[in-house]
Amino acid sequence: LVSATGRNLAKLKEDYKKTGDLGDVAAASRTTQKTMFPPPPLTVRKVFAEMRTIAKASGKNMQTEKSSRIQQMLVASKSVEAKYIARALQGKLRIHLADKTVLAALAAAVEYEYG
Repeated sequence: LVSATGRNLAKLKEDYKKTGDLGDVAAASRTTQKTMFPPPPLTVRKVFAEMRTIAKASGKNMQTEKSSRIQQMLVASKSVEAKYIARALQGKLRIHLADKTVLAALAAAVEYEYG
């Protein structure tokens, strides 16, 4: 989050202690960030591909590659997207739905968009 938002690590940690939710901290941090050239918007397909790449990455210097991919997604995020990206990376979506329900909804969204 530090590299994606430009915020101070101590301030991010302080906000995390207050809220207890990294997703909320990511969303709040994202709303104050300015970019010179806006990145292309995120799509379900792109986020899924990035998450899959991050999960499968292994080997020497992969931590840097993973951090770079996460940073790119967070910078490209709009509105509350950063919140759910951060939560998904933590494995704490907090949406009160079963994983199978979410997967079915994502599949339906992709089918609707590209089918």
